[in-house]
Amino acid sequence: MSKNLKQPKRSRAAGLAVAAAVIVLVGAGVLWQGLRVGGSSRVPTAAPSATKQTSGLVPVVPQGSVQLGPLSGKPAPDFALKTLDGQAVHLSDYRGKAVLINLWATWCPPCLAEMPAIQAAYEKYKDQGLVVLGIDYTAQDNLANVTAFVAKYQLTFPILLDQGGNISSLSYDMHGLPDSYFIDRSGVVRRMISGAIPAELMDGFIQEIIAPPA
Repeated sequence: MSKNLKQPKRSRAAGLAVAAAVIVLVGAGVLWQGLRVGGSSRVPTAAPSATKQTSGLVPVVPQGSVQLGPLSGKPAPDFALKTLDGQAVHLSDYRGKAVLINLWATWCPPCLAEMPAIQAAYEKYKDQGLVVLGIDYTAQDNLANVTAFVAKYQLTFPILLDQGGNISSLSYDMHGLPDSYFIDRSGVVRRMISGAIPAELMDGFIQEIIAPPA
């Protein structure tokens, strides 16, 4: 009888191996369930970009900052663009006046947020020689949206259509949207603002360019 109760050594080793496999499988299952807690919240994700991006190529820059840029202190590049009603406008048409060029698009929240302030500044200073040219980046915009926005906010300064995008991106070295360029009466770029123009600085920047040349 005593011989029948003893298990062969091979059987005992096989049993230990099976038990070890079960423990490993159970442990893996517990680990998998732990990783799944909270859905995908434990899966590493890429850090969000510091600069918001549009669905296309142009970054949206919410914070206004004064930039020097390659155009600062140089004559503003001339251009010819059409208005919403098809009229051609040249920057050189306004030589002798102070010009604020604003690059914008209807899908750019900071652009839309600052537009009423730009309209108010235009109304305030137009009789002192200020011209505002709003250049819509039509290469990535919708004409119907532009027309609706102009009507909604009753913009009275010219809105120009950069349908190819070259005036904004090449001639004016667009950093993102919005971008603004303050051009004095002699046609020289005095300031470039990347992002919405700080409201508290708007008057001072305009007064600099409407002053008669020294």
